[in-house]
Amino acid sequence: MKSILLVDDEFGIVETLKELLESEGFKVSCASNGKDALARLATERPDLAVVDVMMPVMNGIEMLRAMRSNQQQRHVPVLLMSAVPKAGATQGAESLPH
Repeated sequence: MKSILLVDDEFGIVETLKELLESEGFKVSCASNGKDALARLATERPDLAVVDVMMPVMNGIEMLRAMRSNQQQRHVPVLLMSAVPKAGATQGAESLPH
């Protein structure tokens, strides 16, 4: 079974996406911010991380930078999502490693 780490601070979004992804056969774990997600990644190896850009404590861009600098987490594919227009949501993303 493929696994997805879903990271978002909006409860309604998390619950909706979790239900949808599980109905498609994915195993889904959740975190409410980047810091909590990194703690999960210390023990879990998801096939994909779906990460909100704007969150408290540690946002999605900061989380992605931390993941890419960690040998164990750097190869986990990440899908960044945001309800903010592209210009605001991706500010600073151009400097992220691929």
